[in-house]
Amino acid sequence: MSKNGKTALIAAGAGFVLCFAARLVTILFFTDMNTGFLNHGSEILCNLLIYGVLAAAAIVAGVLLRKEPAGVKVSENGCLAIGFVTLLAAICAGYEGITETSALTPSLFLIITDFVGAVYMGVLAFVTLYKKEFTPALGFCYAIIGVYCVFRGIYAFMNRMVIAAVPEYLADVLEIIFLALFFAMFARVFSGNEEKLSKPFMFISGIGAAILTLSTSLGVIFSKLFAPAEISERITASTKFAEVVYQVQHGRDGYIMVFTPYVNMALGLLAAVAVVVALKSAKAEEPTVQPEEQSDNQ
Repeated sequence: MSKNGKTALIAAGAGFVLCFAARLVTILFFTDMNTGFLNHGSEILCNLLIYGVLAAAAIVAGVLLRKEPAGVKVSENGCLAIGFVTLLAAICAGYEGITETSALTPSLFLIITDFVGAVYMGVLAFVTLYKKEFTPALGFCYAIIGVYCVFRGIYAFMNRMVIAAVPEYLADVLEIIFLALFFAMFARVFSGNEEKLSKPFMFISGIGAAILTLSTSLGVIFSKLFAPAEISERITASTKFAEVVYQVQHGRDGYIMVFTPYVNMALGLLAAVAVVVALKSAKAEEPTVQPEEQSDNQ
């Protein structure tokens, strides 16, 4: 891995830590847990804390990596890492589909989307693990995961009418946007069809997706585990429980914060793994000095 690649990963790690801290602070001190809205007057500050750091980390990483060599030659270990995390994403998508079937008002659109996505990613994972190399066709197939993300994004827009006002909903939608863009660029790079800006955009969107999904999800989980009772009791891993409370309260102060969808977490982890694999693959493209050349130079 190049020196710039290592520096970019350090910047991404710093961005993750700061975004995680910002999400935690936003939940603990600036969110009305009865409605889900940010406290009046704190909207700009909270969004700058999270998304300003996110943008800065992604842009810094993109600038550092803009001159990375074109193309990738993924090692066997890199293929195994991507394959196993893709399988994890398939399992999480299936879980999300099963969970939706037991919702108070299940969405047939989301159920079909998650089950089809789970089957597709499961097959893709096993093909990747079996082949242990990225052919142009296999790389292109990962673009379909981006289509899956687009469909989940459509569902979020259809059902989250106050996206900009509730941090949980806004993060959910932005995660899907970053992931959809990442898999589109991932397919171009790993299929050997990249253009000049394909790899920089892949790094920026992949790092952005990884930071946002993992930091926000951990922020919610840590709040559930360690926040005072008046906050932790308003956080749940069950979307059904959140729906029940909302119905019982007739919508009045009936908001319950829900964990980030597990499939988002898994896809964010997949983006992180793919970025690291792509950076490591650059080493294979560096010119090597033959022993004869070394002896001539001495």
